Amino acid sequence: GEFLAIEFKIYNNWGEVIYTTTDVNSFGWDGKHKDVDQPIGVYVYTAIVTTADGLVVEISGDISLIR
Repeated sequence: GEFLAIEFKIYNNWGEVIYTTTDVNSFGWDGKHKDVDQPIGVYVYTAIVTTADGLVVEISGDISLIR
C-alpha cells in the first residue's frame, strides 16, 4: 500500500545515526556517511512508517553492507 510518511534511520556500531531520510520516494542509503564509504558490515536500521490508513508502524532490523 501507500506510505504517507516515513522516518528511516541507519546506525553504525556506536549507535550514531549515519543515514536518515523522511523521503518516501528515497532510493535508500548509498553506503556513505558525510561522503565517506562506511566499513563493510552489519548495520541496524529503524523505520517509523505511517500508512495511508493512518496506521503507524515501527520496524527495525539489520542490513549488511557489501561492495
